[in-house]
Amino acid sequence: MDSSTFALFFDVVLTGTLLSLLLPLLGAALLLRRELFLGAAVAQTGSLGIAAWIAAGLGDGAGSLGAGMGAAIAAGVIGMRSGTPRGGGLQAGAAWLFLLGGSGAMLLLADAPHGMQAIEQLQLSSLLGATRGDVWVAGVGLVAVLAALLLRGRVLLLWALDPATATVHGHPVRTLDALAGATIGAALGFSIHATGLPFTFGATVLPVLAARELVGTLRGVLVMAPLLGAGAFVTAWWWADRADLPPGQCAVVLLAGAVAVARLAARLRSRPR
Repeated sequence: MDSSTFALFFDVVLTGTLLSLLLPLLGAALLLRRELFLGAAVAQTGSLGIAAWIAAGLGDGAGSLGAGMGAAIAAGVIGMRSGTPRGGGLQAGAAWLFLLGGSGAMLLLADAPHGMQAIEQLQLSSLLGATRGDVWVAGVGLVAVLAALLLRGRVLLLWALDPATATVHGHPVRTLDALAGATIGAALGFSIHATGLPFTFGATVLPVLAARELVGTLRGVLVMAPLLGAGAFVTAWWWADRADLPPGQCAVVLLAGAVAVARLAARLRSRPR
């Protein structure tokens, strides 16, 4: 990538890199709760919020971003709460949210001017539209999540691994459900707006799956997954620039390949000699 191209897309590259560091941290929480698919469901629900805003004739600017994030936050809180004991079964709830979000968004904008184009941008990739404001939002989100992990990491770990035990120890599990769900919803809802659904879901779950195969500790996953995500994004951006391809999809393909290689390496290590 030459200097003029990098200068032109500086905000895009920085936004993608920051989100590649942030989203795997949230994916690790979903992995500990054994509900990675909730990430896709929340992101898809965010697209429904954006579609509802556009269908109401309110435009597709900052208001649509707020609507998408609001819908994703609601989905994250509901979905995370349903995953705790007696919550109702998160897998079924996540599937319901995912299908409703995708189909509902398409129906809302089916007859709207440029409606299908807006859906395609959300469902495929809109990474090239990232702005300086997106850089700030992604950066603040990353700092906030890192601060929460540093200050309340042990409590969050117990909440994710065993909510019942966390309740016995006096931790406010319902409040943590709501805060975690809202955080995941806000981050994924924003990322859908800035980068599209494939990159958002891929950057949330794939680096975590790869890191889990490569390291044996949670601390190692929390360190390696963001590094894998950011490394894959930077490499994907170079590849996309050289081959004139969509960078979001390039990043997802590289991360999916990393998962396959990591699993193969783990199997080879586990074979008796």
